[in-house]
Amino acid sequence: MHTPIRVLFLSDSNSVRSQMAEALLRSLGGDRYESHSAGLDEPAPLHPLAVQAMGEVGLDISAQRSKHLNDYLDTQFDYVITLCDRARVACPDFARDNETLHWHLDDPANAPGGDADKLAAFRRVRDELRASLESWITSTRASQTR
Repeated sequence: MHTPIRVLFLSDSNSVRSQMAEALLRSLGGDRYESHSAGLDEPAPLHPLAVQAMGEVGLDISAQRSKHLNDYLDTQFDYVITLCDRARVACPDFARDNETLHWHLDDPANAPGGDADKLAAFRRVRDELRASLESWITSTRASQTR
C-alpha cells in the first residue's frame, strides 16, 4: 500500500462521474489519498452540469481535465474504482491495482428531461458518490489500523 493511498476512478468518458469522485475524495480524504480519474473513451470536456453540481458543494472542478486510461498505464494504484459497467468489464486489462471495486452509478449526462431534471440527476450522483466515499474512507481507515 502506498502512502498516500493511490486511487483511480474509472468511467466511460471521464467527464462526469469519475471527475466528481476524484474531487470528492480529494476533499473528503485529505492528504491520506492521492486521487486520480480516467476514462475509456477519448478525453472530452467536463460536463458543465458536473461543474455546477460540484460548485454547489464548494468544489471547483472547472480546472480538472479529462484523461484517458492510457495516461496511467505505468502507474500503480492501491485501488481502482469503476463507476460504470463498461469500465468494470474493461478494468481486468488494467492489472496494476491491488484491489478493484465497482460502484455502479447512472450517467447523469444521459438523464431524460429538461435542464432542471438533468441537474437533479447530477446532484443525485454527486450525493451517491459522497455517501459511497464516506463509507469507503471509514472502512479503509479501519483496515489500516488493524
